[in-house]
Amino acid sequence: MRAHADDRVVAAVHDPGLERLAHIDADLDHWAPGTDPAAPFDSPAATAYRDRVRAAADLAAAGWGGALVAHHYTRYLGDLSGGQGIGRALDRCFGLDGAGLAFYAVAEVPRPKLYKDAYRARLDALGLDAADTRRVVDEVRAAFGLNQAVLAELGSDLASYRRRQHAR
Repeated sequence: MRAHADDRVVAAVHDPGLERLAHIDADLDHWAPGTDPAAPFDSPAATAYRDRVRAAADLAAAGWGGALVAHHYTRYLGDLSGGQGIGRALDRCFGLDGAGLAFYAVAEVPRPKLYKDAYRARLDALGLDAADTRRVVDEVRAAFGLNQAVLAELGSDLASYRRRQHAR
């Protein structure tokens, strides 16, 4: 998002306070200590998701940030909604005391409902035509499906994560 903040659609919702890279790095260090985050990994669902986000960034570089915003919307508004519950459930289920869940802590957004309402209002104010609105909505649906696939892939092996965590 930062790299494409000059695109008018991206600029409408870009918020450096939502950037989660340091949080993701902290979580990776907890769940897979010593692992190089740039190393290849075996996750068809995450690979498909990554590739789709990269394609959206390519579209933004070519002049249409709508696809990138669709992923931003799905990721961050989802994280400010159900993601908060997922974080709490993981914490409870695995007895983590917050460890490995930095991604879900969004201190920069103390009142998620107000933030989400303002975010949606900025999107509505863009005045996209029907075709671009449809493109964004279609990409949101694709992003949501990709997120579901990642969760399903993780959930298929949930018991092994539980054992690893309790062994620590």
